[in-house]
Amino acid sequence: MSKTMQEQLKILTHGLRWLASF
Repeated sequence: MSKTMQEQLKILTHGLRWLASF
C-alpha cells in the first residue's frame, strides 16, 4: 500500500470513530 493511501485510511478510521462517539 502506498503511504498516502495509509494516511487516508488512518484519517478515515479516525473519522468513523469520531462519528461513532456521538
